[in-house]
Amino acid sequence: MAEPEVDTGGTGSGLEEIQRRRRRYLLVGLGVMVLVCAGGVTLLPRYGQSVGIWLFDEFIQPGWREADVQSTIVKGDEIRSALAAHYADHGSYPSTLDGLVPAYLPEVPVPDTGLKVWSYRIWRGGEGYELGFAANESRYPEASTDERTPGWFRNE
Repeated sequence: MAEPEVDTGGTGSGLEEIQRRRRRYLLVGLGVMVLVCAGGVTLLPRYGQSVGIWLFDEFIQPGWREADVQSTIVKGDEIRSALAAHYADHGSYPSTLDGLVPAYLPEVPVPDTGLKVWSYRIWRGGEGYELGFAANESRYPEASTDERTPGWFRNE
């Protein structure tokens, strides 16, 4: 059975025309990539941090959005206040966060981001604690605090 002939308009074989089209599409694609990269480089000095945060939020770690991290930190600060009150009353931190309910919190608030669970551990016989939350099982990115730290440490 004979191969069907491709009309190339007198410019060569069908295979040559296909290869020529592929090269043209490749060049157009490369040109678009160069324009996008040039635009990114131009925007980076002025909007670098916000562009970086957006890229991280949308593509690198979905589910770890800055607004959700901030609202989770607010919830974590509520837990920290309850932990401080528990310590003032008992001289130690509870072994679990559920030990704060109902005397210090009506319920333990759920994080708005990541795994949506708190990591909590006590040390030095209940004289210290670490509280945190993470985006995924590998614990990166993560935000955490302890009884001595005034704010939250973020390892992003």
